[in-house]
Amino acid sequence: MIKDENINCTVEALILASPQPVSAKKLSEVISELSPARVREAIGDLNNVYLGCGSSFRIREIAGGYQFHILPDFEVPIKKMLSRQRTVRLSRPALETLAIIAYKQPAAKTAIEHIRGVSCDGVLHNLMERKLIAIAGRSDAPGRPLLYKTDGEFLKYFGLNRISDLPRMEEIEEMIRQADGPSDQTSLPLADQSDLPIGEAQPEGADIIDTVSTDAIKSFEMSDEEAGQTHVSSSDPDPEAESLAAELTDSDNEETVSEE
Repeated sequence: MIKDENINCTVEALILASPQPVSAKKLSEVISELSPARVREAIGDLNNVYLGCGSSFRIREIAGGYQFHILPDFEVPIKKMLSRQRTVRLSRPALETLAIIAYKQPAAKTAIEHIRGVSCDGVLHNLMERKLIAIAGRSDAPGRPLLYKTDGEFLKYFGLNRISDLPRMEEIEEMIRQADGPSDQTSLPLADQSDLPIGEAQPEGADIIDTVSTDAIKSFEMSDEEAGQTHVSSSDPDPEAESLAAELTDSDNEETVSEE
């Protein structure tokens, strides 16, 4: 039996000890006398204490659980300390494939290849190895192809609490229409990447989509039947895939992990 005065400290210790975000339900299972609502109350009390004493960190909800995060004010010295660590980024083909799966999930390989215009076997394999995507089941289409969905690491990599935090297609189209300048595209920040988890740097450039064109948005609305009837040629990608690839984030200053 945990004393009332030790409840907050126990919740704090469990969150700090967990290498992954831990949910309120999980915490209530470990501390049997606490309900998930009481766990959330304890987390709120802890954050108020951190605020009152000027701590450099808070407990934040991410990927359906809770984890300690460092405040943006302390981002620069932490990045300086960790600057020698090798930064691994997703390649352009990987970001492109991941964006399609995120918005069309569960998505079949034929649908992904129809939009990209190239074969994506290698990309899918590497994304699954990194636990960014997972197999969601099989389609009812002829041949019963595998269906892919985003996995838990996807939310953590992009700093999202749930998949619904991604901008909706209607919002993307509206932002594109309101964009200034000659181009019909605009930047889409998905999450505040300035918060850094304790003990690790948030992946730089971790935006699944920085810019999305209207044509690319329409591609996501393609039916599975259309995807199954489309011939994929890895040597001659269609203009749609080139447009989407050109609009995804790709840094020339960091090492890029080639996925294709």
